[in-house]
Amino acid sequence: MAVGPYSEPTGYAFNGSGSPVDPDPDPDPDPIPSVRISGATVVEGESGVLLASLTVSLSAAANETVTVNYQTSNGTATAGEDYEETSGQISFAAGETDQTITVRVFGDNQVEPDEEFYVTLSSPVGATLDASLTTASTVITNDDAEVITENEVTVTTPYETAVTIPAGTSGGDPDFGSHVQSYVNGTLFPSQYSQTQLDQIVSNYYDSWKADWLRADPGGNGYRVIMDSSGRTTSESQGYGMLVLAHMDGYDPQAQAIFDGLFQYSRANPSQGNPDLMDWAQPDPSGNNSAFDGDADIAYALLVADAQHGSDGAVNYLQEAITIIDAMYVSMIGPDSHLPMLGDWVNPNGGGRNQWSVRTSDFMYGHFRAFEAATGTGAWNEVIAATQAVMTKLQQQSGTGLVPDFVIVDPVTGNVSPAPSGFLEVNDQHYWYNAGRVPWRVGADAVLSGDAVSQAQAQMLSEFFQQSSGGNPALIRGGYALDGTPLNSWSDPFFRAAV
Repeated sequence: MAVGPYSEPTGYAFNGSGSPVDPDPDPDPDPIPSVRISGATVVEGESGVLLASLTVSLSAAANETVTVNYQTSNGTATAGEDYEETSGQISFAAGETDQTITVRVFGDNQVEPDEEFYVTLSSPVGATLDASLTTASTVITNDDAEVITENEVTVTTPYETAVTIPAGTSGGDPDFGSHVQSYVNGTLFPSQYSQTQLDQIVSNYYDSWKADWLRADPGGNGYRVIMDSSGRTTSESQGYGMLVLAHMDGYDPQAQAIFDGLFQYSRANPSQGNPDLMDWAQPDPSGNNSAFDGDADIAYALLVADAQHGSDGAVNYLQEAITIIDAMYVSMIGPDSHLPMLGDWVNPNGGGRNQWSVRTSDFMYGHFRAFEAATGTGAWNEVIAATQAVMTKLQQQSGTGLVPDFVIVDPVTGNVSPAPSGFLEVNDQHYWYNAGRVPWRVGADAVLSGDAVSQAQAQMLSEFFQQSSGGNPALIRGGYALDGTPLNSWSDPFFRAAV
């Protein structure tokens, strides 16, 4: 309230400076809890209806009733065919922290990939939305199998569309990496399928991926890869798409043209930090800066395209790759740490997020080896050494081989520690949706380069997941504390596929 020069507000005292002081200030109000949703996995069944149960939880109990709305939406699963479209409102009485949403899932006997749908929370009353856990996926695990006869050889394919493949053919002799790339001794391959069958399984899934996620850019800038049901594109999804297309040229006669269109879209959406890098997300109201892993995959995919096609066509793949690689080193490699920074928006010597606070899934050893081979500067060898040293320390600390999403490195001692929760996202101190890519990144380098450090790191991860799941991938859980304690009871293809 305004206080005049000669008035004294009733009920107030004055401090030494003459300012009014409330002698009995109101106590701080109770903090408002946040509400989040966790995903689920359900085995489809051959008929009838199953219930998928998703847990909705509050970060803390409230002193009054909390409500929140929910709505299902399609992913690769289709409402009315695979599950029942559902919406409604759930309520938490005072003191309650957990509620359950159930969705009806329809069984069938079709051979198909695992499918998923989403449940999204909205319009909370008495709570706020946990921004990173507003939407959860439910995975419908296929349990059907079809028997295929191939020249009197019987093969069961439990996950892919059933096909009959004449022996000795490869559907156009696709230039899959496993055809031309040498792998280190001891690398395991799926022994139940021939190379021909593996090629067809990959080709089938590729066709499904194109239909689900590849889109022509309505702005006329080539092609883009969407990352979720909202239609948003990120540099990560674009990089993944370019990696896929670069390897499928022998199967898909359109692959090179689509690859060029994906690259065109990336160039039409530059980062404002360094225009040789790609804007992380479109649309993104928070700005258009880069993310390290997206640009790294784009650059690596261009090197693969150079190996596939050469660089004498419409796009000089090698030179474009080198341009991005150089931009990455200037704008996203710590000048003192030699570690990959989160993006070109990071101040190397700033507070909080800087060159010593990094994301473990950006430790892409195989990419860095390719970047060194393309540039020959020696700089990327330093990046390999720095990232491997941090990874080894993290694995030794955890004892399980698991590493956190984000890590803080002491610039003086070199000691490492998990970043605190909320450093950039949620569960940053745990093995979550960033670190879940580490087995893939490290494992790929282990089997391709034969590097002893990468092999030891990959072996440690492999042993943890084999032992913790009892050898059953379906029991790999959705995230872990670094000591190996599961964060959730559900499973997710994201965590299984990388292993």
